[in-house]
Amino acid sequence: MRTEKEIFDLILSVANNDERIRAVYMNGSRANPNFSKDIYQDYDIVFMVTETKLFLNDKNWITVFGEPAIIQEPNREDPETYYTWLMLFKDGNRIDLHIRTKEFALSKYIKDSLTVTLLDKDHCLPEIPPTNDSDYYVKRPEESQYKSRCNDFWWCLQNVAKGIARDQLPYAMWMYNAVVRENMTKVIDWYIGINTDFSVSVGMSGKYYKKYLPENLYSLYTKTYSDSDYNNLWTAIFNACELFRIIAPPVGKHFGFAYNQEEDTNMMEYLNRVKASCQNEVPGSKQNTVEFWQAIDKLVAESEMVIDRRELKEEIENAGFTNTDVRGVIGPCWLVPNLDELWKDEKRRESIMKIVRMCEKEEAIMGLSTHLITVSEKR
Repeated sequence: MRTEKEIFDLILSVANNDERIRAVYMNGSRANPNFSKDIYQDYDIVFMVTETKLFLNDKNWITVFGEPAIIQEPNREDPETYYTWLMLFKDGNRIDLHIRTKEFALSKYIKDSLTVTLLDKDHCLPEIPPTNDSDYYVKRPEESQYKSRCNDFWWCLQNVAKGIARDQLPYAMWMYNAVVRENMTKVIDWYIGINTDFSVSVGMSGKYYKKYLPENLYSLYTKTYSDSDYNNLWTAIFNACELFRIIAPPVGKHFGFAYNQEEDTNMMEYLNRVKASCQNEVPGSKQNTVEFWQAIDKLVAESEMVIDRRELKEEIENAGFTNTDVRGVIGPCWLVPNLDELWKDEKRRESIMKIVRMCEKEEAIMGLSTHLITVSEKR
């Protein structure tokens, strides 16, 4: 992997040897004095050029910076004014190279506090304060922003819950991780802000949370992530609720904004109710639900064990009995995967018994019970 000095020497060599390039400056983490250097930092470089057209006519010129592993070209809206190559090279270095016309480059130069001049052939770049990350500090919220984020956090959790209840994992995950999490992280940003006098940057997507959050809160934050298991997702959701309840009220209090405790309380009741309903559908997880009904389908299609309750009732009544009532003793619950393990859990055992009671008189599935019982009167 080429060293930082080798990369900077290469960038300046290319610029010095090309009359179309009139100035070079750098933005990003390498311009940030508060960022700890590592080998993964990008070189965020701007070439101020006389025109962009000649650089775009033959894009192979960018291979002068090394052998690329992959390149992305995200800015194509106004190629006569600016263009960008994001280049990851096979040696692990990455250069984000922007070519900009003079007017456009100057307009951006003074708007980013993370700016370092590397070359100015015509002495056209204005003087700027020493590079710092103040443009990226957490910003203070307006009251409407605070209330909107809190409301949206609680409101959108009902969509997550419904996605779980309907076994719609992609929707539930997207709603939780894209929508709910965005609201939560914005409030986390403000919480860090009130504890640092809004004088720090938390980085893109909160990448510096570990640095600025108290250890206990960061630990709780890490537990707001989940895999695809619904039980784990519920745990993550309630961890997110707990974290939000810890950080949101102090932010509101700091600015004199009211935290809506009623929304908090009402949504917790709703989430607990939906979670309980999901667990009471069948013992176990949603995966068990799928396995349960697959087993039933297979049994109905292949097994000779299915008993016809009507035949049994007819046989009993032919023997001289009347008012015959047939019930399934076990029902289909013996098909539930991991039944022995689930039976050890008191709540799940009760769920199993609820299903037994619900199914004991259902004619369509009564025959799946391994035992039937009849109650009759003698004529």
